[in-house]
Amino acid sequence: MTGASWPQPFKAIYRFCGSLKLAVVVILSLAITLAGATVYESIVGTKAVQAAVYRTPWFTLILIALGTNIFCSAAQRFPWKRRLAGFLAAHLGILLVLFGSFLTRQYGIDGNLPLAEKETGMHITVDEPQLEIWDWGSRTWLLKTAVNPGRLKAGHVALDIKGQPSGLRLIVDEALPEAAAETRFVASLDLTAAPALEVEIFSDATGIRSSQWLRANDPELGSLTMGLATVSFAAGSAASGAKGGHPSAHASGVAKNGPHANPNSLGFLATPNGELRYRLSSRNLGVRNGTASVGESVTTGWRDFHFRVKSFISHAQPESIYRAAAALAPGQEGVPALSIHAETANQKTLSRWLGYGDTVSLDLTDRQLLVRFGPRLIPLPFAVKLDHFEVGHYPGTARAMTYSSQVKVIVGGSTDNESQHHITMNEPLSRAGYTFYQASYQETPQGVISVLSVGKDPGRTTKYLGSIFLVLGIMFMYVDKQRPFVGAPGATSKRDSS
Repeated sequence: MTGASWPQPFKAIYRFCGSLKLAVVVILSLAITLAGATVYESIVGTKAVQAAVYRTPWFTLILIALGTNIFCSAAQRFPWKRRLAGFLAAHLGILLVLFGSFLTRQYGIDGNLPLAEKETGMHITVDEPQLEIWDWGSRTWLLKTAVNPGRLKAGHVALDIKGQPSGLRLIVDEALPEAAAETRFVASLDLTAAPALEVEIFSDATGIRSSQWLRANDPELGSLTMGLATVSFAAGSAASGAKGGHPSAHASGVAKNGPHANPNSLGFLATPNGELRYRLSSRNLGVRNGTASVGESVTTGWRDFHFRVKSFISHAQPESIYRAAAALAPGQEGVPALSIHAETANQKTLSRWLGYGDTVSLDLTDRQLLVRFGPRLIPLPFAVKLDHFEVGHYPGTARAMTYSSQVKVIVGGSTDNESQHHITMNEPLSRAGYTFYQASYQETPQGVISVLSVGKDPGRTTKYLGSIFLVLGIMFMYVDKQRPFVGAPGATSKRDSS
């Protein structure tokens, strides 16, 4: 297929596509790109280099140019003679490897399946940010799309349904590729929800200001220690020891005895009738009781500090908000986050923040939407149940030496189609094209979670076959090179006739 009968412009393009000049440019570009990507990956990690290099359109163009050059180079030598067997085999091998890589990139799966003991999993999590919208009324998915928070801009319309009378749009108000989470409280329709308040401790002389949310009777969010003083919040039975309707010493965190008791404390009490009272103790001013009003500044007696209640919610629920993580603490990792709202022609919801892995509900008059932002979930054709997880340690240490999972594969949800399997670091499980590896484990307060790495590579066989052809082609070319070339001194015309 020399293209001799083609029009001159096509013939010139065809010859250039199979030329040595293009091969040198493409191979040199690929070598420089791979070398730079390797160094970049050692600095920022695999995920970042995939987004910046390997999954970009320009890197795909380099691979397409390489494949085109190899194909045209071989096609231009048609009809092929036996002495080109090694050349053709090597080129066919490279094309098969490229095609197998394309299949892996487009249809392959590389994800995780975290399981606690006795837990059954049916979905693989793939670390590719995705925005999903579920309509409770019609019980259908309105949207499932991949998103890149680093490229989204404020005002981006993620969903626009115009076929209905009122219409429906989901708007992205803000997108943060790396954000730090903060917890705040908003009003809850649940009348049994505990109250919450935001208190600010500040000093105008020094410029020090510190705000903190507290939730009544919460073991973790019900109190805080500032070094200078302790602050706590109680409601209901937690303040049963109060005198005169004010927070008791126990509620305010004041220790009655002991040489290390902190004389500076502030305790809040939410009463059943919706009042917010406080008990303030200081070394200089003693103990004072009063009713706290939102926005009112009260002298504490702790040097020149004051306190102010910024917000008080009688029935509150927690909500996460996110701020751009301009300067993260050492070892802290930011997470992608989106601020979204839904709107119709007649109504607009409040903006809600979604961190990576979060789900929120957006309520409109005529429908309720469930919005999820997190890793892509891929359903498995079967279920995997973790029966037991075991960790082996090095003798005399707490360092893990081996870990393995005893799992049960369930097909069709029937106990009649169950099979037991043992997965270790060196013994994966293969089922229906999926391969499960024992990747790691996590220790949580609720127990140990086994993390299985799950892969599906539809291009694996093609790449293996291409590698075989490539090696055979190189061997043939090496052997053929030891024989004299046609036209060289001592060469015979018999070889050329072959």
